[in-house]
Amino acid sequence: MVEIHVRHGQASAETGWGLTAEGKRQAKAAAKYLQTHFQQDFRVGIHSELRRAVETAHSLALPGIEWSTDMRMTEVDWRGHHEPREFGPWQGVYDRVAAACEDWDTNDTGSDRVVVSHGGTMRMVRAYREGLTGSRYPLMYEKPYKYFTNCQIVIYVKNVHPDTGAPDPGQLWVKSVCPWDEGQFGHDWMRVVR
Repeated sequence: MVEIHVRHGQASAETGWGLTAEGKRQAKAAAKYLQTHFQQDFRVGIHSELRRAVETAHSLALPGIEWSTDMRMTEVDWRGHHEPREFGPWQGVYDRVAAACEDWDTNDTGSDRVVVSHGGTMRMVRAYREGLTGSRYPLMYEKPYKYFTNCQIVIYVKNVHPDTGAPDPGQLWVKSVCPWDEGQFGHDWMRVVR
């Protein structure tokens, strides 16, 4: 299984929370990264219902993909407050994102998938997939993951070694890159240790 999460490109109120010119450039960089590094056709595409995520998803120009909306991947609104760095305030968001991940895994048809959403929901995917809940949550803010920038890509590979393609039963690997500045946030593949 390959599951790719992409944060939406830059958006602003001036564009009705659609992509700005910079956001479109970021989405094109994400599209180029995916087309360069993944030869398979993605069939399953999921995005939040917000315009910036929908526009980013369609900007990826992945051939043959069928996009659907999953409301559980909607942006988190902290009402002007700083994003909390402890797990407690995230519990409700975590619950809905974890339910989405469980549904995707249960209904898995063997197709690789791409999910376009938001920084907060991507953090909760990480919390679920990597066991970063409770007292482990602060690890979310350590390098190499410290931030999720626009069009950040987080890639999960399960049961296959991502470098060799050899079977790797029961193992989950993760990699995070910023496609428009790969030196900024990118890192090598890491085995997830829960």
